[in-house]
Amino acid sequence: MKQKHYIQHNGKRVAALLLSLCLLLGGCAGQRGAVATGESAAPTATAPAGPVATEPQTLAVYYEQENTAAARALAAYAEACNITLTEAETPAQAGLAVLAGAPDAGADYRDLGTDALTAAAARRAGLEPAGCTALPLGRTLYAYWADSTLLGALLGEGYQLADLQNATWEEWSAFVEALGAWLQSPAATTVTLNGVNYTLPAERVAGTENLNGVFALATGADAFTGAAYSSALVAADWQLTDAALAGPLNGLLACFALETEHLAGPEGGLARGAELPALSTAEATALLAGGQALFYRGRLTDALLNLPADASARLVPIPQKCNLTDEDVTSAEYNVTGLLNYPVLVTAGRLAIPAAAEDAAANAGLGFILWLYGSGNGTTQLTENLGLITPWNTASNTTALGALQVAQVSTGVVPGAELSAGGVQGTAAAMAPLLALTKWKNTDRADFILAAEQALGVAMP
Repeated sequence: MKQKHYIQHNGKRVAALLLSLCLLLGGCAGQRGAVATGESAAPTATAPAGPVATEPQTLAVYYEQENTAAARALAAYAEACNITLTEAETPAQAGLAVLAGAPDAGADYRDLGTDALTAAAARRAGLEPAGCTALPLGRTLYAYWADSTLLGALLGEGYQLADLQNATWEEWSAFVEALGAWLQSPAATTVTLNGVNYTLPAERVAGTENLNGVFALATGADAFTGAAYSSALVAADWQLTDAALAGPLNGLLACFALETEHLAGPEGGLARGAELPALSTAEATALLAGGQALFYRGRLTDALLNLPADASARLVPIPQKCNLTDEDVTSAEYNVTGLLNYPVLVTAGRLAIPAAAEDAAANAGLGFILWLYGSGNGTTQLTENLGLITPWNTASNTTALGALQVAQVSTGVVPGAELSAGGVQGTAAAMAPLLALTKWKNTDRADFILAAEQALGVAMP
């Protein structure tokens, strides 16, 4: 029997800087060196001093997928270290690749374990250096993010966030449908969340004037791939078989169906179909900031970096809800309640050096990685400015959301799915045909499950 209602994150705590990662950057522009000061050496508060480059160097960056956090960190590095950033169209043209997840098997990236400093960086992230080709940028919570003030306007000032967070699929989907109908014709409507009754207001009240849809999704970025698959893969116990995955994928598709039937848009609610616009992360989060959408599904770091400070301060998380049943969960560790009631902890991207990069270009990419991993300025970027949990498991709790993230990881999270480039592209392609359809037939759903399984690596008969 599946007894656990929680999911506990067990991360390694790093109390001191590893001896091998006491890095002395010989200037920000990519020169590298190391100094050992003892096994208990603490991280320096700022990047070690060194000569500043007199002429700007260039770092060409390839983005496998839109990545706001990596772009912001690179911009800070470029400003601090006199670097000119350019964007490459292919990995072969770049000195640094920002990946959505772990590289595909056989992908042509440098083995970071062959360099003493990057090997130490891999160890600091808890990775085996030998054969390591990509280092994590950091981790962040993934959930629906809502404006607490707007929730209060709809559910009443005394609403309990835990009731939304702990709602069953049946309660959640009924609430979304009721809210969708309310947007068309406001009327006092009773909804039940976690067994507690709430009443939507009889008319639009202050704060709801702009609301035109329930969900804001980055339909042109990563709404239907990557982290969105976490609950399904955990339910299947990460088994890549049709027997384990078909049920969870069907439950995930119910989530996608509910969302795409109640989408907010820049100029009004969006109807699923051929004209559905592809929204970027910035465009999707803008709908949340403008009060046009109630929920934005995505990474906390993306919400923080795209929203105004006042809107960020009001954010609260609600876990992504999928229509999972006990029969769908083949893992002995997790049950339906835990998978519905906890947010996901995901990797915010990975950093790699293309094997085709010339030495000068590769050194420029390595300079950024070592600045991020080995300097106080890099750590400050990750924790304070990007809102990430570092690869060595430190985080900032100086803001309400930072404290919330730290507390949530200590309480329980769903392990995040991290798809390779092929998996990202394949799962996005699996969803694309359905976005062009107003109604989904059973054959359409079956086609999605088959395509998604192929993208995830399920062996086909």
